[in-house]
Amino acid sequence: MISRNAEKCASVAAEIRQQTGNSAVMHLAADLSSQAQVRRAAAQMRETLPRIDVLLNNAGAIHDKRALSADGIEMTWALNHLSYFLFTNELL
Repeated sequence: MISRNAEKCASVAAEIRQQTGNSAVMHLAADLSSQAQVRRAAAQMRETLPRIDVLLNNAGAIHDKRALSADGIEMTWALNHLSYFLFTNELL
């Protein structure tokens, strides 16, 4: 799991581990609208996991006003589209 809020992500991961009995639930903190953080998260996953069998990309947001990511990309495009493409390709 990846979330920009480290505390919430850790809490949800702990709850999933407790409810499922699966101790292999992993969590990372990253803002997926930032390409540098996407690359860092993918690198951490490559270093930690010998392989990935299934990847579920599920992040997104709707912004009422135009906003730019840390990379200067329109936020909705950066988060809802580019982050998936970049993350998946970094893991291949």
